[in-house]
Amino acid sequence: MTKIQIIKPSKQGFVTLTSVVVITSILLIASIGLSLFSTSELQNSFTEAESSRALALAEYCQEKAIYNLTKNSAYQGGETLTPDPTKTDEICNILPVTTYGEPTGAGDAEGSFVLTEKSDWEAGANSGTDLVSVPGDVKIDSSGGSAKLDLLAMYNADNSIIRATADPINRSKVIDNNLATAWSAVALPQTPHSWIIDLKASYSIAYIAINSTISTSAPGMVQILESADDITYNTICAYPLTQGIWNKTNSANECYSGHQHPFNARYLKLYIYNGAQPLGATVSWNVNEFEIYSTASQPITTATNISKANQMTPPVSGAFIVKYAQFTPNETSSQGEIKYRFRKSNWGGSWLGEWSAEKIFTGDPIDLSKIAELMITAKDMADAKYYINVESTFAKSVPTSDPALHDYTVKYITQTGAQNGPTICKLVRSEGKVTHSDNFYLRRLESNSCSLCPVSLDLWREVGRFN
Repeated sequence: MTKIQIIKPSKQGFVTLTSVVVITSILLIASIGLSLFSTSELQNSFTEAESSRALALAEYCQEKAIYNLTKNSAYQGGETLTPDPTKTDEICNILPVTTYGEPTGAGDAEGSFVLTEKSDWEAGANSGTDLVSVPGDVKIDSSGGSAKLDLLAMYNADNSIIRATADPINRSKVIDNNLATAWSAVALPQTPHSWIIDLKASYSIAYIAINSTISTSAPGMVQILESADDITYNTICAYPLTQGIWNKTNSANECYSGHQHPFNARYLKLYIYNGAQPLGATVSWNVNEFEIYSTASQPITTATNISKANQMTPPVSGAFIVKYAQFTPNETSSQGEIKYRFRKSNWGGSWLGEWSAEKIFTGDPIDLSKIAELMITAKDMADAKYYINVESTFAKSVPTSDPALHDYTVKYITQTGAQNGPTICKLVRSEGKVTHSDNFYLRRLESNSCSLCPVSLDLWREVGRFN
């Protein structure tokens, strides 16, 4: 007979089994919870990263729109851009630019300047011009004769024509007509220095003259060179440094390089070099005055007139220029050419803006309102940096051509009273969009401007954030 023995579990064993089941369940729940937490955290990370990318895209389009407005105040927007062509899921939109307000405020008026008299042209800076043969006209001087170029007037009209690798703050002392001042250069071994002037046109030069002091007896070299293109230079004068005065009154007779005179040149260079001395030795050169004398032995083919900094001023007391509108020259340019550039300045000409690109008159007025260099901001108005300079450059295409400028008219808009700028406003809006799976992330920005110059747009502010 078979016996079956039934063994009952003890109470302690039951508790142990129950504990194992409970602990296992807790671990399973914890594992699932951690997994869900990690998934949620990862999802949030994706959302934050893509939202940030969308904002960066919106900023990209905002910058692009503002840049386009600075180049063209009539820019309308309405573009879709893909900054990275490899990421087609990342785009930004420049929404249509909204313009509102009035181009001119209460009390604003149009006005114009006209330069036509001989005295008008004489008030500015002239280089190679003839203002005498036909009073009231500006032409290329073909009268001949040797004349000292007014280098100081050229520099005052455009101080970028002179550059120096040493003592740049005193670079104009070389042409200030004062023997008590000087530009100084100290050359160490293998460290040359130069002073260069750009005459802005090719001149037939009869000779040059210089007054300078050598402050050391160390052997070295100074040179005066000329160039047509600022690349290839030819030596006019070359002289070993010796202590004392190196005073050349006529390079045609007193220089040792054998350079033919007269010669055509646009650039003149003063050059000091010390390649023979041991380390520590120096060669010094103090240049008090440098003069250039032109000649008509070879006819001058170019000339330039630059209006005086404050020559064109609103005739009404308390009126402020807020916008330049048109430029219309009255010229005769058959078989020749006249080009124009424009810039802003302050009253005395101590501050000069950048020149615009050259413009050629084709019969229709030149639109000044779209020239970025003439845009007037509220800060320009506060600093009185709203005066206009006009550069007129004449060139002969054949020896017999004789381009002439009879007069020109500059039209502008003024505002009387407070210098708070015109009331025309522009609203620039952009949005960046990142697509991920079935979701997209969108960020929007907008900028607002109530001044004439679009670059002075207010700081961007976010107007939308969606996903």
